[in-house]
Amino acid sequence: MRMNSDFSAISRMGLQSLSHSLKDWMPTLGGLQHWADVYLFRDWRIQIHVHSGRYRLLDSWNFERAHGSYDDCRRALDQIRVDQGHLEEFAGTRVITLHGLIRTRRSMDVLARHLRQHGMSSYTVGYPSLQIAIGSHARHLQQIINGIEGNDPIHIVGHSMGGLVTRAYLELGPDPRIKRIVMIGTPNQGAEKATLVQRTGLLPFVGPSACQLVPGEGGIVHQLASNPTSLYGVEIGIIAAGGPAGRGYTNLIPCDNDGVVTVASTMLAGAADFHLVRGMHTFMPSLLSVRVATERFLRYGYFRTESDRHPIDSIRWVGQEGRRPVVLPLNPTLH
Repeated sequence: MRMNSDFSAISRMGLQSLSHSLKDWMPTLGGLQHWADVYLFRDWRIQIHVHSGRYRLLDSWNFERAHGSYDDCRRALDQIRVDQGHLEEFAGTRVITLHGLIRTRRSMDVLARHLRQHGMSSYTVGYPSLQIAIGSHARHLQQIINGIEGNDPIHIVGHSMGGLVTRAYLELGPDPRIKRIVMIGTPNQGAEKATLVQRTGLLPFVGPSACQLVPGEGGIVHQLASNPTSLYGVEIGIIAAGGPAGRGYTNLIPCDNDGVVTVASTMLAGAADFHLVRGMHTFMPSLLSVRVATERFLRYGYFRTESDRHPIDSIRWVGQEGRRPVVLPLNPTLH
C-alpha cells in the first residue's frame, strides 16, 4: 500500500511538472469564453477569469507569460517592455472592436486588419459573452480604455451585443478621448429573436447577457440612455443589414432583417448617420461594404458623403404592443 501511495504521489508530481512544461511551449486558446480582457498593450493582453478572479498575461501568440494578481501581470509586462527596448504604445488614433454574443474577438479580425491597413491602430477585445451580464462587460471595457496610454482619439466599433456593451460603458461616464462609435447590427431597441427564445423557456440557458437582449422593460435597452449622443457628446453611426428586396432573411421576426436583428431595431435616436447594407448578421463585420463604411465614419463622421447623411433625429413607437420603431426623418437606400 505504501508503495502504491508513493507511486501515486510521484505520478501527480510528474503530471504537474509536465503541465508546467507544456504551458511554456504551447499557446493557450486565448481565453475565448471564460476570460475577459482588462488591459491591452499592442498585441499583449491581461485577462481575468470571470469565475475564479485569476489574472494572466498573454503575448501576441497567446502564450501565458505571467499569472496571479493584476499587479503581478502588470509588473511582468512592464519588465518585458524594458527588456524589449522600452516598447511604446501604438501612436495615433486607436480603435477598439467588440464582438457579439457567442462570438469571439477573432470574428473582428478582418475588420481590425482593414482599419490597420488604413492607418488606424486597432485592438480586438475579447469578453466571455455567455458568462456574465452586459454591465460587467461594460466595466471591463472601462478598465481597458482607462489603461490605454496617450491622449490620441479612441473610437469604438461594436458588432451586435458589442454595441450594447458600448452603450452600457457610456453610462459609466466615458473617457473624453472617445470620439466616434460605430454599431454594426446592434439591437438598440431589443432583439425580437430573444423574445422568441424566451417563450420557449430556454433563454436563461444561453446566459445572463442573452436574457438582457429582449425588447421592452425586461431588457437592458430600457435601462440605457435613449439618446447617448446628446448626453455624452460622442458621434454614433449605425450600420444595419437587410435581405433581398427588403424582405429579410427570416420570417420568424417581422419586417426587413439580417436573420437575427431587424433593421428597425438597430435604430438609435441621435445617431449622426445610418447605413443599410445587404448581408447576414453573423458575417457583417467581414463584409467589404461594412469595412469601408466603418473606416469612413471613423475618419470623417459619415458613411458615404457629408451631403448624403441619414441622421436619426427621433424615434416614435407604433405597431403591435408599440414596439416597432418609426424613425423621423430617415429614408435609407440599400448599398
